[in-house]
Amino acid sequence: MNNIEELIRQTLMLSADTQINDQTTPQDIPAWDSLGHINIITAIEDEYDIEITPEQIAKLESVAHFKELIEELS
Repeated sequence: MNNIEELIRQTLMLSADTQINDQTTPQDIPAWDSLGHINIITAIEDEYDIEITPEQIAKLESVAHFKELIEELS
């Protein structure tokens, strides 16, 4: 199982040296646009076998939020 940072890196096709941490937000990464956001969510749902609701998606504003939600739903 990939960690969330690696999953984001792979999903957005970012270079291995792109810095991603809990405070990283879509504003920090140009490739993390609205389509990128949906692709990350889909990748997370597939990787962790969870389902994220539209209400939960609306609250996902940083890597830390993704981690909290994965922990909550796993």
